[in-house]
Amino acid sequence: MQKLAELLTERGKDLKYLTSLLLLLPALALAADPCPECRDEMVIDDVSGGLATSIPSHKLSKSFSPNLRNVIIDGDKIEQIKGFTVAGSSMTLQKITGIFPYYLENGQTQFLVSDSSIVLETSDFNSYVFVSSGHNTGVLLRCKQIENKMWCSNGVDSVFTWDHSVKSILDGTKGTPNVPKGKYIEYYHDRVWMANLPNDASVIRFSDVRSTNGVIISPDNYLAWPGGNALYAGRGDGQIITATWLENGQLKFGKERSIYTLFGTNAGSYLPRLSNPSVGVASHDSIVQLDNQTHFLGHDGIYRGEKRISDLIEDESNAIDRSGVKTVFNSWETQSDFSDGQFYGSTATAGGLLTHITNEYGTLQNPSGIDSLRYVFASGMLQPNPGSVTLTPGTSFYGPYQLTFEPGQIPDSTRLYVNKIIFSNNENIGSCSMKFATFTIYNGMTGELQQSTVTTFSGSGLNSNAQVPFAHPYPLFNGFEINNSSLAIKIEGCGIEISAIGTFGISFLNATTAQYVSEISTITTLSAWSTFESERNTNGGLVRYYFRSSTSVINIATQTWQGISLGVRIDAPALNKYFQWASTIQSINYLTNQTNIDNVEVGHIEGAGAINRAFAIPWMGRYWLAFSTSADPISSSILIKSKITNKNPDAWMPVSGINIRAFAKDQQDTLYGGSSSTGIIYRLDNGNNFNGSPIVSYYEVPFTSFGDLVREKNLLEYFVTAERRAGSSFTLGTAIDTGTFTTTSVSLDGSGLLNRSIKNVRGKGKLFRWYFLHSIYDEPFVLHNFAVNFQPTRSSKGKDD
Repeated sequence: MQKLAELLTERGKDLKYLTSLLLLLPALALAADPCPECRDEMVIDDVSGGLATSIPSHKLSKSFSPNLRNVIIDGDKIEQIKGFTVAGSSMTLQKITGIFPYYLENGQTQFLVSDSSIVLETSDFNSYVFVSSGHNTGVLLRCKQIENKMWCSNGVDSVFTWDHSVKSILDGTKGTPNVPKGKYIEYYHDRVWMANLPNDASVIRFSDVRSTNGVIISPDNYLAWPGGNALYAGRGDGQIITATWLENGQLKFGKERSIYTLFGTNAGSYLPRLSNPSVGVASHDSIVQLDNQTHFLGHDGIYRGEKRISDLIEDESNAIDRSGVKTVFNSWETQSDFSDGQFYGSTATAGGLLTHITNEYGTLQNPSGIDSLRYVFASGMLQPNPGSVTLTPGTSFYGPYQLTFEPGQIPDSTRLYVNKIIFSNNENIGSCSMKFATFTIYNGMTGELQQSTVTTFSGSGLNSNAQVPFAHPYPLFNGFEINNSSLAIKIEGCGIEISAIGTFGISFLNATTAQYVSEISTITTLSAWSTFESERNTNGGLVRYYFRSSTSVINIATQTWQGISLGVRIDAPALNKYFQWASTIQSINYLTNQTNIDNVEVGHIEGAGAINRAFAIPWMGRYWLAFSTSADPISSSILIKSKITNKNPDAWMPVSGINIRAFAKDQQDTLYGGSSSTGIIYRLDNGNNFNGSPIVSYYEVPFTSFGDLVREKNLLEYFVTAERRAGSSFTLGTAIDTGTFTTTSVSLDGSGLLNRSIKNVRGKGKLFRWYFLHSIYDEPFVLHNFAVNFQPTRSSKGKDD
């Protein structure tokens, strides 16, 4: 200012002009340098807070971020995550829902890989051995190594084991035990534990370790699963078992909103006790043991032990798909359940057994013994002409006749065989020396007819109780046909007179094959069909089952019946929500060896789909949680929790762009993931690209006012410390107040550590934020520090401390 005054004095000697100019100098000086002593700097060198979206950005500490993706922040720097590459693939699998390590006794590691329908074994993810197929894809197949075998179950299909060469189905056949179909498998106290069974989601079944004579047995021994080895975790509380796991040497059972701990040391003392009445497990596959604590997804957040650690990312946590997948069975097991269906020669007893009709005619007694029901014709009923009482053998049918059983008609659905004809005869008529007769029974409604065996007679005189038996297949009628005049008789013979006086009648036998057709069931919530189950006693006979389904109740009658075996998944699309089943019940003797059906269960699966469950793995000291959202059930997202050594041990780092449905790792600490849409297995945390695509990493700094919400600030200069890479760069974005981001490219070309300033920064406002974006293919990105040099302006309001 002194030099400026001297210069002005030399140029102008006018004192008045000089005085006026000097009076303006302080204002000119202020405009040129508003507050030289107020220049300040903000340094971002602590990003340990991780993602925080539940707090407004302008209220966040600068160690947090309102928006970050594909970066790791728990190493005192912002570091782009590593990528993934293809480890191998299978053309057989539609997707990968499970990768299960299998450690052999020779030290080798195999993997069972599954899409929940097919299971293959591999050691390198390129060469595969077939293990199993045909499993229900509406539920998730899980496999676990128990001793030297892999056990696999999905809670619907029969449990099976694999010993590296042979698959054994544990369904009670071929000397195997009928292992309960548990959705979750655990191994504890040398026992296999199965939790959440199809007919009871709160039951826990476990194997024995010794046979009844004290011999040690394996869990797949046929003696290892007695019915009494059953426990219940909170039965009747309205919750289902959602998980099992081992924690600090104790077996835990997770339910939707509670946790139970198993106490006891043997079958006689085992007892699940409620250990947490308010926190539950939303996904069995989200459970991870890390840093001596259990991490899992709960119904209201992500937990480490009993502490919820996801409050800062509440929106992200709440968006995780927690749709429960449950198997529901429509059951027929009581007389009332069966009564809505249609009976054909069958009936439902008071005890709930579906079987043959044995005495369905009220008070009618059987005059010819216990083996048949007899109908005696009234005198003259078979007469061919009025007034005649004698039947002469000929070629014409007598009838049709309506046979009315007293004290009531036969029910329309009754199925009866004609067993034999009983009549009086006189052999003195005619000159034929052979004396024989045949009887033909005709069903006028169906057109079916059956001829008796030839009956011969010897001697002479009146035979008051001659019998003509019929051979199998017997003439068959139902009640409707008999009660509506469809039966006719034709008598052919030689040298014999048939009399209708007295004893002429027909002996009926209940059909040894009965039928039943259920009512039409409507399934309102259906994501996939499950299995068809039934308990029955063949008693030497045979039971066959059939089903049909449709999209509407109107056209189900036009659908073709399909045969189905027990334990087999119902082969029908999820659109077919109307269902009907039928059965034929065949006995070798309906009186002494009755075949019966105790119950029938038709299963279906409700929920968004098991493959959309959240699943997790511990990796490099961090908790990796992968999941789908209800808004996007196809794509996968990943949340990584920071290491426990981080300043904020529960910091979260989201990852996107890796669509997988399974995690696994081997003994060499190689991390794998299974593709959500193909049979590809990826090697994760490997390389610097996403299988040929660049990794897009992003970190945003929260709004900052530099400690002053009132004054405006001028941006002067940026300072960056980052790792150099040949040809690399990143994008720096700046936003002021409510404005949009303006960007500039910052070169990272070279090698070593970059420590440089970015000058000529222009910007003026009260609130500022920045982001760092990197998307260079096959290039890592590491940002150590970012600093901002700024200068506040003067304000008449004074500085707001």
